[in-house]
Amino acid sequence: MLSSDDVELVHRDTALPGLGLVLDPTAVARAVSAVLPDIERAAAEITYVRYKPATSCLVAYRADVGDRVIDFHAKALRANETGRLRRDSLEPRRPGSIAGARVVLTDQSTIVSFFPNDRNLKSLYRLITPKARRSLLGFVLRDRPDLWDATLHTMRYKPERRYVAQLAVGGTPAAVLKFHNARDFQTAQRAAKVIRSRGDLRVACRIGRSKRHRAVASEWMSGKSLSEMIDDTAWRRDDVARVGCALAELHAQDGEPLPHRTSDEQARDLMELAASLAVLCPQVADRVQDVTNTLTARGAKNHRVCGTVHGDFYANQILLNDQGVTILDLDQAHRGNPAEDLGNFVAHLEYERLAGRLGDSHFNELRSAFLSGYQDQAGAIDIADMECHTIAGLLRLAPHAFRQREPHWSHLIDAIVDRANTVLVVTSDRNSSTTAGSNPCAALHPEAVVDDPFDVVTDDRMGFLARVIDPLDAERVVSAALTPSGLQVMRILSIRVRRYKPGRRCLVEYVLDQKTRYGSDEVTTLLGKARAKGCDVTTYRLHQSLWQCGFCSTSADGVSVPEPIAIVPEYQMWLQRKVVGAVATSLLDGPQAADVARRIVGAVHKLHNANVPTKRRHTIADELTILDDRLTKLVDTQPRLKRRIETLLCQCHELGAGLSGAPCCGIHRDFYPDQVIVDGDRVTLLDMDLYCQGDPALDIGNFRAHLTEQSFRSHGRPNALEDAEFALEDEFARLAGKNAAIRARAYTMLSLARHIFISTRFPERRHLTEPLLALCEERLTMPNQART
Repeated sequence: MLSSDDVELVHRDTALPGLGLVLDPTAVARAVSAVLPDIERAAAEITYVRYKPATSCLVAYRADVGDRVIDFHAKALRANETGRLRRDSLEPRRPGSIAGARVVLTDQSTIVSFFPNDRNLKSLYRLITPKARRSLLGFVLRDRPDLWDATLHTMRYKPERRYVAQLAVGGTPAAVLKFHNARDFQTAQRAAKVIRSRGDLRVACRIGRSKRHRAVASEWMSGKSLSEMIDDTAWRRDDVARVGCALAELHAQDGEPLPHRTSDEQARDLMELAASLAVLCPQVADRVQDVTNTLTARGAKNHRVCGTVHGDFYANQILLNDQGVTILDLDQAHRGNPAEDLGNFVAHLEYERLAGRLGDSHFNELRSAFLSGYQDQAGAIDIADMECHTIAGLLRLAPHAFRQREPHWSHLIDAIVDRANTVLVVTSDRNSSTTAGSNPCAALHPEAVVDDPFDVVTDDRMGFLARVIDPLDAERVVSAALTPSGLQVMRILSIRVRRYKPGRRCLVEYVLDQKTRYGSDEVTTLLGKARAKGCDVTTYRLHQSLWQCGFCSTSADGVSVPEPIAIVPEYQMWLQRKVVGAVATSLLDGPQAADVARRIVGAVHKLHNANVPTKRRHTIADELTILDDRLTKLVDTQPRLKRRIETLLCQCHELGAGLSGAPCCGIHRDFYPDQVIVDGDRVTLLDMDLYCQGDPALDIGNFRAHLTEQSFRSHGRPNALEDAEFALEDEFARLAGKNAAIRARAYTMLSLARHIFISTRFPERRHLTEPLLALCEERLTMPNQART
């Protein structure tokens, strides 16, 4: 089933009729099994995606077929490529085998090819039979007869680009064999010949090659991947510093035979990338274009070629052992600016941090150790130059959120582009300051970046918003508000309207260059919450109380709320520090969903036991009144559902009757995945605007109902996220007791019923109205709202 992000992309790119098919493993398996019955349905998983908007989308799969694992890829083409489709009709295959087969799905302009059928890597056919494989290995490895009968294990396969396999003898890895397409082969074989081991740097020696087969064989290198060390936090600062030293050794080598990358080529690549991102995620198009234009102008002015560059340097390309640091995959090596590799390494760390897999402190430590090691070996680093390449690296990584099938990939792309824009603003400010020298008037007030996609200045009820997003006015007002906290604003770098409800409230992001109470400069991002009816002082005071009673950013248990910074009366706003990390919504749709769910329950359980007083109270009667109001409005717009809605409301009231007299404590009251940020080991609870006295089971029930609705919306079925749901309930039962968990199930039903109405408020969710109603009807007939 396609995710909601995928569905929106398919609707945008109508030039590829098969785009929705190739992105859906179940649909692909079903389509192929109709022609090739020996492939098992629903056993395919995506391993690689390459997408060119309005041109093609290639998706590689791995599937279980009987007792074998096979690779195949589906490629969606433009509807007008009838000639290509006609030529690539189903090819003959051996009886009982699908190896090398090709299926053409004409009505969807899609071609499915089974390994080793690859239009750009034709020599892969020789790997199928032992006789042909031995002949091929003998040709590539003329001087290594000990490897001619080696066992071959696939390591990586990017259809039409590259195939990588391990050669093992007696179960022991002995070599790596790579096949390349015509474009990449020349660079790959040249790099293998030019770049050598030296100092702490280790590079695999080439032990064979074949121009005819476009194959290169190299010795096997042992060691532990830096990416694995980072993932399990087993890394040491000295190890990461060694990586920086090894990269400096690579940069110092004479790579004159390698190709040069011109500034025009780099500019063209960035422009193509910007166009692609505009299709993937339209909301970032203007920001990406602005960043791209600035980078292109700087590149043309500052382009320099001064060393050997890896071309794709990040943690996955590094192995460490006691003998040295091995740098892998030199297939994109070229002559260029060494800052490219430094920036790309940091950009990959930024990506992992934004995806919620790397904590903020670990990011800073890794970055510092890597750059220190490089600087010790190579000398001073031009930080501004490196940051420009970090920005370019972030933009190149933005489409990876889609290619790697990250849950809610459009949100991650938005966050990556935001981060690229912030780094660009900071770098520009640093350069302006350097240019200005000691003359403070030289850069009196460089124009701040203002992004107002909602046109909030036209809101008559919130006329003060025009001042809120005016850099000069905001600099004066915000600076005055921050003075008591000891923070001095040097200038506002950017202002962005994040969320907006006309005539009611607005969320504004300020990126500030400030001087701390200790005299150091730093860039800080603050979020301002403005309301039409006046500043929400109550919520600001609540955050202060929580911050002071164990919810600060350094709390030992890893549970926080955003730091409250100041009240800004002129803007009817209060400010909090922006929290870095991944929104839990995406993590709860991933492999660590159950663990994340348990941590979230622990965080909200801490809130329930914080005993922070509040005058507001929310009872089951209030909950049912809200539900009555919402579903009555639904009946007004869809009278054909009247009888079913009335029956549902009666059942909900019967369910609610058993919830009176429940324990009461401070609760979030609007608790769902978007209200939680996960940053490594830290969980931060957001938006406490509705904090009140109530039943703690309400928070868990509301959260679980959102998971069910998210499952329906993203996967087309209500139980796709059941691992997270069950973990949520089990952990709450452990912490709060079995009776609390039973009450949470009841609140889940009440919240899920409210989602029936919510689905009618968004055009993209209206197809869920009746399925959600049917689900509620079904579950309300189950005893005690069973888990199914």
